[in-house]
Amino acid sequence: MVTPGQVRAAGGARAVLRRLPRGPLLVEEYVHGPEGNDGPRDLTYDGFVDDAGRVHDVGGAVMDVADGCYRGATVGPGVVPGRAEKALIAFGAAVGRELAASGYRGWFDVDFVVDAAGRLAPTETNLRLTGPSVAFMVAARFDALRGAGHLVRIADRVELGARLPEAQLDELCATLTRGCAELGAVFVPAIPTAAFEPAPWLGVLVAARSREVLDAAEALVRAEALAVGSEFGAEFNAEFGAGSGAEFGAGFGAPAQSSASKRWGWLRVAK
Repeated sequence: MVTPGQVRAAGGARAVLRRLPRGPLLVEEYVHGPEGNDGPRDLTYDGFVDDAGRVHDVGGAVMDVADGCYRGATVGPGVVPGRAEKALIAFGAAVGRELAASGYRGWFDVDFVVDAAGRLAPTETNLRLTGPSVAFMVAARFDALRGAGHLVRIADRVELGARLPEAQLDELCATLTRGCAELGAVFVPAIPTAAFEPAPWLGVLVAARSREVLDAAEALVRAEALAVGSEFGAEFNAEFGAGSGAEFGAGFGAPAQSSASKRWGWLRVAK
C-alpha cells in the first residue's frame, strides 16, 4: 500500500514507481474506511464447496488487520454488523457458486473492506483454508459441546516476554487456561512452535459468550505472555540479556553464580 505521505516523502509518484519491481503491476484503488471507530473495517466471508458443487456458508468474521497485515479474526453471532452481514453472505455465496461452476471444490473466502459510507468493497478471494478457518471450526465445536452462542477470537501473534522451552510453555498455557476460566472464557493455544524463536511469540484462541469477556480474556493473555520476562528481574536481565534472545545462545560456559541465574536455572538450555 502506497499512501500520499509516502509519495511526498519519496519525492513524487515517479520516484515511487522507480522503486517498484519491474514487470506487470496490479494497481488497486484505496478505499477509505469509516471515521474513527465507527464499526469494523476488515470483514471476511468463509464458505465451502462440497463434492457435489453445493455452496455452504461457514459465516462472516471481523479481521484484525494492521498496516495491511492480517493478525487474527473474531467469529460468532453478532460479530459482523447486521447492516453488512446480509450483503456479505449473499456476495460470498455468489462467488462460491461461480467457483463451483468452474470446478473448484473445497474451502474458500472472500475478503472485504468497509468504505466511509459503510458499504462493502470486495478485495480478493482465497481458495484455501484461511486464517479465520480455525476460529470457525473451534466455534462450531464449542457450540456442539457446550451450546450455541460462542464468540471465538484467534490472535496469530501474542508476544512473549522471553523465550520458553516446551515445559515452561506448558506451564504458561496452564496459567492462561486458569486465568481465562476465572473470567468465564476458554483459552486454546493455536501456534506454540514460535515460543523459542529469537523474538518469541504464541498464537492463541480465546472463546467466550460475550464481547466484554472475550476482550478481557485477550487482554489477560497478552499481559501474562509479555510479563514472562519481567519476573526474571534486573539481575537476570543484566547477566543473560532476557527478552533479547541472548540468554539462549548455543552452548554455555561456567554455571550460573548469581541468585537470579540459580532461580531460573531451567532457562539455561544448551543447543
